[in-house]
Amino acid sequence: GASTMYWRRPNAPCLHRNAKSRECPRRNSDMCLRPSNDIAKSNPWICQEARDKYTEWHTAMMHSMPEGYTVDPMQTVLNEGGPYHAKGYLKEYCKHLEKTGRSWAIPELKKRHPKEFDE
Repeated sequence: GASTMYWRRPNAPCLHRNAKSRECPRRNSDMCLRPSNDIAKSNPWICQEARDKYTEWHTAMMHSMPEGYTVDPMQTVLNEGGPYHAKGYLKEYCKHLEKTGRSWAIPELKKRHPKEFDE
């Protein structure tokens, strides 16, 4: 399936493990590719309840869309290649992150999208 990036609280334990070294390659990062509180195995009913609530909400939102609109707007964004700030505007978005106190995310964005920062 598709991978999802989870933003981890600073100093929260990271459950992502490198298969070879068994150490987390992101141990000094505030980002992780897996949630730090995986409750799915021990409490599957919580996941079922969350899925049911999301499905109910999503259905209500889709029914509330203006006549003629049949596609989830988020699906449109994903089909177009991602959000506006991720398509050629990442440098400007990083300035916004700095202004809003979220500069801790910039090194990871630069690592993941190096072509966006080529001069």
